[in-house]
Amino acid sequence: MLIFPPVSDGIVYLNLYDKESEKRSNIFFFIIRRNKEGKWYIDISKAIDSEGNNFVETYSFEGVNMYYELELDAGKLGRWKTMDFASALSPSQPFVINTPDAIQDIEIPGSIVKISNNVLGTFVPSAYAEEGVCAF
Repeated sequence: MLIFPPVSDGIVYLNLYDKESEKRSNIFFFIIRRNKEGKWYIDISKAIDSEGNNFVETYSFEGVNMYYELELDAGKLGRWKTMDFASALSPSQPFVINTPDAIQDIEIPGSIVKISNNVLGTFVPSAYAEEGVCAF
């Protein structure tokens, strides 16, 4: 069995999603830089909806309609996405990429899907970052 080292350079993007209303929170990010363990932490207590309302208070965090959407930009290793129930967010399961036999269906909670290959890196037009929050 091959064991690959954790991603030590990349960006994790995360937002909350209420499936019933189809509303999404603002996007949070964490830069994984020189972190040999591949660990990351995002404080979602300031998650808001497009009207500026507290997302967790406005939408049912405990319900089966609340998900988190997580995207990993792992540089040369590509961009990966997963979606799972918000209740599974803390602590989240390891995000294992490049698993040959993995089910890759974004509709299945916890499935990890490769969404692109990064050859030249990434550029997000019209984006800005402020205190751990990324906005478009």
